[in-house]
Amino acid sequence: MKRLLLLLITTLSFITFSHAPTIEIEEDEPGYIFVQAGFSNGESAYNLPVIVVQDKNYNGAYKTWEGKLILFEGVFDEDGSIVLPKPKTKKYTVIFNGGVGHVTEKKGIPLKKEEKDAWEKAIKEDEILGEWKDIYTGKVK
Repeated sequence: MKRLLLLLITTLSFITFSHAPTIEIEEDEPGYIFVQAGFSNGESAYNLPVIVVQDKNYNGAYKTWEGKLILFEGVFDEDGSIVLPKPKTKKYTVIFNGGVGHVTEKKGIPLKKEEKDAWEKAIKEDEILGEWKDIYTGKVK
């Protein structure tokens, strides 16, 4: 009986304190994506890494994540979110790196032809991409 009680308490403790990373991607205004991340227990993704990778294998000189070209690396804001222009690639993945064993990813929403003008304006006015801008916009391969 004591072993059963100890097993039950241990299991409930694990369930109570465990948390899984979550990530959602939505279209924001034309040419942009809104990415929200956190943990299933309500913990924020504030100041944790967000990575955008091109969704194809890459074997070049630039930084990679699991064999894929990194288009952008940054961190989530105090709300556990970030708004980014859509990358200039048809297929990409957004990764939330919440630490060892807490990594999740989601396929990105592609840029539509009708968003091109809004996207070009977004890139021109961008203040988030920084050093990643040329890779993100496809100027560097």
